[in-house]
Parts: sequence; C-alpha cells; structure tokens
Amino acid sequence: MIKWLVVAGFLLAVCADAGEKRVSGREEGGGSVAVGVRPVEALLLPRKLDAPARVVGLKDARLGPEVAGTVSEILVEVGDRVTSGAPLVRLDGWEYRAALAQLDAALAEARIRRDLAGRQLERMRQLRSQGQGTAEQLDSREAESQALGAGVKRLEAEREQTALRLDKCQLKAPFSGVVVEKSGMPGQWAAPGTPLLRLVDDGAVEVSADLDREQAASLSRIRKGTLQVGGQSHPLTLRSLLGLEREGRRTREARFTLDASPKPAPGVTGRLFWESAAATLPSYLLVKRDNRLGLFLLEGDIARFHPIQGAVEGQPVPFDDSLAGRRVITDGREGLSDGQSVSTVP
Repeated sequence: MIKWLVVAGFLLAVCADAGEKRVSGREEGGGSVAVGVRPVEALLLPRKLDAPARVVGLKDARLGPEVAGTVSEILVEVGDRVTSGAPLVRLDGWEYRAALAQLDAALAEARIRRDLAGRQLERMRQLRSQGQGTAEQLDSREAESQALGAGVKRLEAEREQTALRLDKCQLKAPFSGVVVEKSGMPGQWAAPGTPLLRLVDDGAVEVSADLDREQAASLSRIRKGTLQVGGQSHPLTLRSLLGLEREGRRTREARFTLDASPKPAPGVTGRLFWESAAATLPSYLLVKRDNRLGLFLLEGDIARFHPIQGAVEGQPVPFDDSLAGRRVITDGREGLSDGQSVSTVP
C-alpha cells in the first residue's frame, strides 16, 4: 500500500511540474513556444473603405409659366421623354392677343402720323431755304417729327414686350429629359412661377457621398471608386471634394462623375467603395492584452506585444511607420504573453 502511495505522489509531482512549464511558455527540456512569423510587408493589404452614396441629377427643374394665365392644355404626361424646346403647357393668353391687336392698330396710326410729319418738315426746310417761313415754324416741325418718331419707337417696344408675353403662354422644355411629375391641370389659373411639371435629365447625373475626415483624406489621394447598385458596379472618378464640413456632422460632400454608361437614374441609392493608399494588416492578427488591441512582434527570440492605437476588433489594422521592417507572429499568438520566449517554425 505504501509503495502505491509513493508512486502516485511521484506521478502527481511530474504532472504539476510539466503544467508549470507549459504555463511559463517552455516545454520540457527548456524549448520555446513554436510560432509562425512573417514580415509585415508580406502581410500588407490595400485598405478597402465604403460609404453610402446617392445618384443626384444635375438638371432637375420644377417648371411653371413666366406669365399669369389659365391653363388651356398640358401636352405631356408623366414618363414622357421630351427634347429641349418642346412645348409642354399652353396658357389661354387671350388678354395678350387682344393687347397685341390694339398695339398693332395704334402702331399703324402712329407711323402714318410720323411719316406725315416727316414730309411736312422736309417742305418747311425747302421753304426756309428760299427765304420763306420763320425759324420758329421750322423748329416746331422738327419737334413734332421727333416726338411722333419717339412715339412710334415706344409703341414698337411695347408691342415686342406683349408679343414676348404671348409667346411665354407656351411653356417649353428648357432641356431634354423625362417628365417625372405633373401637378397642373387644364382650367387651372396659374400665377407666374406656379409649378406645373417637373422635368429631370436622367443622363446628366453625379454621385454624392458624405465622408468623414479619414475617408475624405484617403479618397483625395486615390480619386477613383466604384458605386454598387443592385448588384451592378459603376466606375467613378472624384470630381470635387467640398472644403467645408457639414455643420453638426463633421462630414464633407464628395461628388463623382460616372465613367461609363448606362448610368443609374437620379434618386437611386447605393454604396461607394474604394481602396485607400494607406495599407492595412489583416484583422485576424489582432489580440487583446490588458484591454488593449495589438500585435505580437518578434524581437530576437522574444514575443513583444505592440499596442495599435485606433484598432477596432474585426476591422483591418492601421499600418504605421513603427511597424516597417518588423516581423509579426501570425501563428501561435493566442496564448502568448509579453516577453515570452519563442522559437520560429516554417
């Protein structure tokens, strides 16, 4: 019985000693923990970033008449594609037609009176050259002729203005596009500027995205990205990055041109993707020690924990110059502690 107790005690002592050696990071015989190591430069990945984005129209106008009148006819429906200059809406415009007729009659009379005064002025000049008539009579004829001529010019300008108003009773498309809204109807009284239609040029579009400071800084160097919409990719080029941040949001708006057709329609939302010039390391390398995320680097035959400022679990690890030329422990890092002795394996 005593023999068995001695043997059991010896076995317990051996197991305890082996456990202590495993915890301290050394195997029996004084060997180090085997780990896999790779140079940082061999692990660098392009930093992939993304942000929500939307397609915005460069030509999106709510159209209304420039003159007041009753809507007599709307010539288009929602969904119709129109070309620049095409008639869209007609107003009644009877008051402008009546005013134009009155002006035509007044202008004809004024021209007759002006022409008569001109002939009378010419005869008075001839008489004056023959020593007949007075200087006062000549001055009177000249003044009358000039006044009637000015009256004709005034009526001509008034007629031109009235004709222009009559022409504006027909609302025309300012650019080619698609009618997307119709808010007017025949018989409606429309004051100047009353919106009757909405016209959008679906071919003139850009992509807009709000970016935080880090995203804006990275994109300003790359200037290329991709818009993902409904499983389709649209290549983009950065056109402008606003210098001012949106108040209260600390974001800057970026505007992109679409490099290829077909282009998504205005109002479509998607996601912007791009790769930053700043490289990163894979997220699986991160370990947590003392509530800090970092990497284990190899220094000689010692594992050193290197905290990474700004690291987020599950996200790529930001690369900084302090990691250049270092070796990262890629395998066997989970149970390591700072300062532990290690040996490398292929």
